[in-house]
Amino acid sequence: MVSLPKEWAERNKIRKGSLISIQEGSGGRLVLAPFSGEREMNQTTLAFNPKETQRLRGEITGSYLLGYDIIKIQGSVRVSYDVREAIKGAMSHLVGLEIVEENSFSITTQFLLDSSNLAPNKIFKRMHSIVNGMHADIVTSLMEGDNRMMKVIPDRDDEVDRLYFLLVRTIRSAVIDPMLAARYSISQIDCLDFRVAANVLESVGDTNVSMAKIISELPHPIKFTKSLGVSILEIDQLLVSMLELGIESLLSKNADKAQETAILYNRFSKRLSFLRDKASSELSSDIGSLNGILDGMSRIAQSSVDIADLSVPFYPVVR
Repeated sequence: MVSLPKEWAERNKIRKGSLISIQEGSGGRLVLAPFSGEREMNQTTLAFNPKETQRLRGEITGSYLLGYDIIKIQGSVRVSYDVREAIKGAMSHLVGLEIVEENSFSITTQFLLDSSNLAPNKIFKRMHSIVNGMHADIVTSLMEGDNRMMKVIPDRDDEVDRLYFLLVRTIRSAVIDPMLAARYSISQIDCLDFRVAANVLESVGDTNVSMAKIISELPHPIKFTKSLGVSILEIDQLLVSMLELGIESLLSKNADKAQETAILYNRFSKRLSFLRDKASSELSSDIGSLNGILDGMSRIAQSSVDIADLSVPFYPVVR
């Protein structure tokens, strides 16, 4: 038998025989809520102006991130081609949002995925997997002098952006709905950490795009000496390990791994400085392009530390 606070029971109209939803949350906590059957879908209506299609795209994206299940775009005039293209353009970046109804004056979209199955840590891991694959292809292209695969890097970054938006939506929904957060086994602090980390990881994807652009614009492949090529591959392996460790420290809330990430960063910084000096003495016309690539690696290294910084020694106390 469980006794419930009287004020809470009266406020939520809980009486003898009422059903209560119970969900185990993070840290073994139990989250109780009045049972209401299926979750009611929340809906918003956006009025469109045919002359402000860019604003409409922003409003659709904003409504998606706020967790609306149904987004209806309604106008006093017919939906023009430009308006429809703006709606489709916005939806192309939003996972799970589909058109379910339309007529001459309105288009209704609905989020069709089951939020209870969208665990934030799984979305975050998928983002990392794509970012990691992008970076591996960039380094391979640089070392082999083949920039053809660089053409698809922006498309893969678009997928990272789609997952980023989905993760933000999922986190917002978990903050609003304690039962959903309990199902994900995440706390309010976890939600904040994932939000910050996802933004950092999304920026890593953007950095990869910048690096790919430098390689694709090279007039000719960079000819590395054997020792310089080995040095680049060694520092890149250190970078990949650093990002992997930083993400592991976040997901496991392991302060030791976060500290190890910081140690790797110091080692990386020293090797990067040595590599820049070595490249300056061995390359001439291509040194500017290589430095641009190394600048990108440096930003990714800092991002790894930023992610690891979310796992701090006093986290369990705060929790």
